[in-house]
Amino acid sequence: MLRVLLVDDEKSALQMIKRLGRWDELGLHVVGETANGQEAADFIQKEQVDIVITDMNMPGVDGVQLLRFIHEKHPQIASVVLSGYDQFSYLQQAIRSNVVEYLLKPVDSDDLHAALGRCIQRLDEERMKKLDHGKLINIQLLPLLNQFKVRIHKAFQERDHYELTRSFNQLYKEIIATCKPIDQSINLKLYNEFLFIAEDQIYRNNLNSSQFVQEELSLYNPQMSIEDLFNEYIKVYQHLFEYIQRAKGVTGKFKLEEVKEYIDVNYSHSTISLGQLSQQFYVSKEYLSKAFKKEFGVNVTEYIMQLRMEKAKVLIVDEKIKIKNVAEMVGYEDVSYFYRVFKKYHGVTPGQV
Repeated sequence: MLRVLLVDDEKSALQMIKRLGRWDELGLHVVGETANGQEAADFIQKEQVDIVITDMNMPGVDGVQLLRFIHEKHPQIASVVLSGYDQFSYLQQAIRSNVVEYLLKPVDSDDLHAALGRCIQRLDEERMKKLDHGKLINIQLLPLLNQFKVRIHKAFQERDHYELTRSFNQLYKEIIATCKPIDQSINLKLYNEFLFIAEDQIYRNNLNSSQFVQEELSLYNPQMSIEDLFNEYIKVYQHLFEYIQRAKGVTGKFKLEEVKEYIDVNYSHSTISLGQLSQQFYVSKEYLSKAFKKEFGVNVTEYIMQLRMEKAKVLIVDEKIKIKNVAEMVGYEDVSYFYRVFKKYHGVTPGQV
């Protein structure tokens, strides 16, 4: 049954509405009676309400403010006004708030019955729109999600961080271009799909999912934007990728070689760092640092520093380049800092080599 809330500061008016309504005939149930707009708003926040029948002139939060609240925060609720006033301002707010009917007191049973019937009709129409929208979303999303599953499975099989992130980015662009409007139903479907795929990967790799699922996967928030949802799950899938790698004792040697080669070519850039590399290769800083050290014996930051110091010595000793220029050539913008690092590494200052 649809749930109805009555709002009026006069108890006699509330009793009259309850007597006049043919509730059972329409499949309606009066679930609450409140004396002003604030009480009604509080009730709506806590309980499911489908239809509100409200007076306009009430102490404190009046019907005008209540209708505005319903229109802005709970537009799914159908509203009927029963008022002893036909003021233009009241009528204007009722129109703005998409009120189903504005009735003047005293109201008769037939008018109230007809107004409630129109409320039911509007609610049915909105429900059908949602069903149709849901079917359309399924039609639009299904092929996109099927392609996404294939790409993600390939990324996990080939231990490819690039493909993992590319797959998310591509799906995001496709959904933004194809599925409009973007609403909570899409977010929820995506969340369920992301959760299913992640659990499937854990199952395929014969791993215990309980801890990972509890800590990482169950983070859906109905208020999340689609952009936030994607950003969160890119991180979750990267962590899952690393979780599987660690569990299988795989360091991803081929990819680490790529990281090392990238550093060898770009060490002279002052911006190169563990953080920048983690973004470049779509992997967390913690995992990259540990995996790199396991493979090469030093962590990323140490390797960059060693490479710079060895190259700096060659430039100073063999090529006779000025120390200030050498500092810039190996990625140090601060010359005094370059001096300190050089002395700590080589045991002498740049001018003493």
